[in-house]
Amino acid sequence: MTQEPTALTIADFCAKYRINRATYYRNAKIGRMPPAIKVGGSTRILIEDEQAWLAKQRAEGLVCQEGV
Repeated sequence: MTQEPTALTIADFCAKYRINRATYYRNAKIGRMPPAIKVGGSTRILIEDEQAWLAKQRAEGLVCQEGV
């Protein structure tokens, strides 16, 4: 039985939403991306934070309702 991930790396997040890492960091700096945490030497985005960010994007009409 495999466990669902609880966090995404920045690279995984960027691949999932098809954005460049520089775009992620530029938008994170001004608060337009989900918050990230440091885990050891890597930066991760918690799945809950990703989902909250996505819900906010949908509520603001920035993504279509069928998917990303």
